[in-house]
This record gives sequence, C-alpha cells and structure tokens, in this order.
Amino acid sequence: MDSPDFEMKILFRSCADARARVRSVIESLLAHGDDPQFRPSEIDEILIGVQESLTNIARHAYAGAERPIELKIHLGRGRFAAEIRDQGEPLNAERLVFRDPREPSSSGRGLLLLHRSMDHVAFRREGKKNVLRIERASRAPRR
Repeated sequence: MDSPDFEMKILFRSCADARARVRSVIESLLAHGDDPQFRPSEIDEILIGVQESLTNIARHAYAGAERPIELKIHLGRGRFAAEIRDQGEPLNAERLVFRDPREPSSSGRGLLLLHRSMDHVAFRREGKKNVLRIERASRAPRR
C-alpha cells in the first residue's frame, strides 16, 4: 500500500479481552469519519479477517499463553492493510488445512474465513517472528 492516509501501531497481549478491544478500535476506525470508505458489510468482513488472524495466533502460535502481538494498520484511498507480528511457534505452511465449510465442526475454519474476507493474505518468518500481511480494498463506489 503506497503512502496511506492513516497508520496506527498497537501492541497488546494475546488474551481475549485485548483482542476484543483491538477489534473495537478497528471497527471504529473503519466505520466513522466524514467520508467512510467501506460499506458496513465490508467492515464486517475485515473484522472477521482480523479476528480470525488474532485468534489463530493466540491458539496456535502461542498455544493459549498470553504473549505479545504487534499490529500495524494502514488505511487510505479505500484500502485497509494490516501487518500482524507474533513471537510464537513458526507457521508451517505445509500443515495449513482449509476445512470444507460443509463439514460439521466447531473450529478449523479460520484460514478459510481469512482468505475469503481479504483480497491478499501472506505469511512470512522474520527472524523469530511470524508476520502476517492482510489487505482488503473497498468495493464501494468512490464519490
């Protein structure tokens, strides 16, 4: 994303309360302002993608332990981008599973939801950190 109009960095613990507060902050950023750039349905999809990302970090990278997460948000010109860093177990891309949404299960659909809600999803490892980059463009017509 080139020269965003707005950037924010949030450092927080991977606990459920902190993840919920981060979700509220993102929702507020996307929904309010003089010129909202995203439709309500698009905001919901972005929030799903962010929530699934953070939940997967808490469950899988940190195995339920409360550890630090760094989130950088970039907004501008009808685009949302986020870079999420954690210090958890390395992501093994070969073991990633996309469950069939028709299969009965109470979990295991996070990756599918993430990929369906975002335009771009990329994982990488930098030193001892996992880095997830997610992006979503608005489909709302610009004024």
